[in-house]
Amino acid sequence: MPKRIAVDAEAEQAMIKLGALICECRGSNSLRAIAKPSGIPASQLQYIERGTMAPTADVYPKLINALHPDKLQRTQMDELYMAIRKTPPPNICNTIINSRGLVEALGAFEGNSLSDTQVQKLKALLTSFAEERKGELNYAEDL
Repeated sequence: MPKRIAVDAEAEQAMIKLGALICECRGSNSLRAIAKPSGIPASQLQYIERGTMAPTADVYPKLINALHPDKLQRTQMDELYMAIRKTPPPNICNTIINSRGLVEALGAFEGNSLSDTQVQKLKALLTSFAEERKGELNYAEDL
């Protein structure tokens, strides 16, 4: 049996839910069909699906790439990953790390929480930034 991470009751329930969601995303594909492109052993994927083991920061993005969850499933998976690991998903961590000054900007908000309305406004703003960035990259490729 694999070594388990220290978990509280909430994290343990999140591991079970994440495992079920991963299994749902896998659908009729075999464990090996998902494990092989993920670069993880099928046995490890089986432990994750059973909720006995949680994906690490290295394994999680590989699973996401192999499973191709829809937007709702991905959001649920990310929320469960955060409940288990007590950290944002690896792709969000990479965005923070690679966006100079973002840590300082987020630090200015420390100790506060966003309202649902503020989250929606922030999402719209960040979406517009992503579109702007995509346009910049396309323009640079055209040069």
